[in-house]
Order: sequence, then C-alpha cells, then structure tokens
Amino acid sequence: FDAQLFGEIFNIDRLSGMVNIAQTFTLPFGMTGELTTVYTAPNAVGLFQNRAMGSLNAGLQKQFFEKKLSVRLNLTDIFKTNRLRSSIA
Repeated sequence: FDAQLFGEIFNIDRLSGMVNIAQTFTLPFGMTGELTTVYTAPNAVGLFQNRAMGSLNAGLQKQFFEKKLSVRLNLTDIFKTNRLRSSIA
C-alpha cells in the first residue's frame, strides 16, 4: 500500500504470516504439560516495519477431586523474545 507522511509517499509491500505450534504431553502423577511456540514474521503496519518476533511458553496442569478442580502453572515468553521492534519505512 502507499502511505504519505510530510508530503512524501512511501510504498510499503510486505507479505507476512504467523506460525503457532503446540504440543501437549502426559507426565507422571496425573499431570500434563504443554509447550507452545509462536513466530510472527516481519510485517508492516502503516509506516512501521516490524521485525520478526516469537515466544516459547510452557505450562503444567494437575487435576484433583475426580477432575473437578484443575491447577495450572504457566510460564509465558520464557526467553523474552516476544517484543515489538519497529522502524519507520
């Protein structure tokens, strides 16, 4: 698309996408675990060119009282890589 800033026209053309992968597994003692990863390819929003970003997340779950109660522990963005880094076209 074309954008105009201070009288200057910018042509911004970028194909982008996102990938989400999740894996659930069974652990001892009736627990389950999950690992998820998210990757967002470089993209453009208005005049901003965003760099790629992603995250790795992990979680554990244990159910009690004949599966009437669930307790979960989640860690999000373990490596702190899911941050927006942009520049102006």
